[in-house]
Amino acid sequence: MKFKRLISALLGLLVCAAIAQAAPMRESETEWDEQALHRLYESATEEEDPEAMYLLGIMFYLGVEVQQSSKEAFEWYYRAANRGQAEAMNCLGILYALGDGVPQDYVEALSWYLKAVEHGSVSAMNNIATLYYHGLGVPRSDSQAAEWFQLAADRGNPRAMNSLGVMYDRGAGVTQSHATALKLFQRSAEQGYAPAMVNLGNLYASGEGVEKDTVQAYAWLSAALSVGVPEARDGVLFQLRTLTAQLNAEQLARAQRLAEGISAAAIRRFQRPEQQSKARRVLTSRTLRQLTGKRPEVVFAFLQRAFPSAAQIAA
Repeated sequence: MKFKRLISALLGLLVCAAIAQAAPMRESETEWDEQALHRLYESATEEEDPEAMYLLGIMFYLGVEVQQSSKEAFEWYYRAANRGQAEAMNCLGILYALGDGVPQDYVEALSWYLKAVEHGSVSAMNNIATLYYHGLGVPRSDSQAAEWFQLAADRGNPRAMNSLGVMYDRGAGVTQSHATALKLFQRSAEQGYAPAMVNLGNLYASGEGVEKDTVQAYAWLSAALSVGVPEARDGVLFQLRTLTAQLNAEQLARAQRLAEGISAAAIRRFQRPEQQSKARRVLTSRTLRQLTGKRPEVVFAFLQRAFPSAAQIAA
């Protein structure tokens, strides 16, 4: 589809703006093409391009260059979904699960997730697992949740890897294995998923499933803080203060260097040079300030639920 790469570029930068510090840009590099939105509407309405419809849904949901409207986002997702766009189906499921723009309905959410899976959405597998894990619209089942998380994790979804790691760490729905949890957290963290970085750091701090290593623990927790963990920030800060007291000056310096390397690698996944020029033609510097300054928690939460993975978005 003609807009597929445009979507990848836009989402890659949106994720970066939401959970990391966006790279500085000259104003001339971020000027909005006044014809871009018109061309997008034209492709969606006249050519009935489902990828363009999906992109419009994202823009309306986040309020990027248009007035934010979850209802309008729903309409565009629905149109794209009816033309076979898998992630649009997944997004419809998310809106029903959240009750955002539509009445909350977990059964309807599951229906859309299942349709999305049939069309290849890995993220929808993760979302189905979440329903089973919490017993939303379905009987609560750790074993069913683990199966769906496993399916998504096997296909590269870092959120599912992290959730499955938590289940192995606790022995919920699977045979408890700190070693397996460590491997899953590691795979997820290496894709730049901040919650997995926190879990990996905590395992290194406790020595469960791995030899205790305060340097590694500090590095992963510090990197998570840099990438963005809004829901766990206070806990991470407390843990870092505790670890700092256990490190000498040389160890602390080494841990900080490791953290910088981990953070830089995560951010590079969202800032590939071949994508930046495309994304900058779409997003203005005003939009970046809006996303990072006004509604970061909304963007963070939605993007983590809506899309397969940061790595897949950026690919």
